[in-house]
Amino acid sequence: MAARILERLWGKTRLDIARILKLEALELWMPGNSGSLARVNATADDLNKLRSGGLSKIYFADGTASATDVAVPGMAAGDELVCVMSFATKAAIASVADRTSEYVVGTGELVKTAGTDETGNQLLIFWNDLT
Repeated sequence: MAARILERLWGKTRLDIARILKLEALELWMPGNSGSLARVNATADDLNKLRSGGLSKIYFADGTASATDVAVPGMAAGDELVCVMSFATKAAIASVADRTSEYVVGTGELVKTAGTDETGNQLLIFWNDLT
C-alpha cells in the first residue's frame, strides 16, 4: 500500500499532493531532485486555491486598442493570469506574441492600462480560476 501511495505522489507538485491526499495541511518528507529527502510544505493559501477550484481556463477574445480592457466572461478579481498570446492578424494569422505583461486580472475582464494596439488581432487568454 505504501509503495502505491509513493508511486502516485512521485514527481507531483505540492498542490497535486494535497489534492490527491485531500489534506487540510501538508508537510511531508519526499525525495528531492538530488535524491535526498526534502521537506514539502503547502501553505494555507495554496490549499485555499484548491478548495476554490483552481481550474485553468482558456478564452479567445478580439484584440483591442491600446489602454482598452478586454471582456473575459467568468474571470474575477483574485484569479491568476497565466498567459495572453496575441495572434496577428485575426484574418490570416502570421505571427504570435506573448502580451501577458501588458494585462492584469479584473472582474470579468483583463485590464490594460497601456501597451500594444491589438485591433484586428486575436487574443488567446489562459487563466487559473481561483475564486
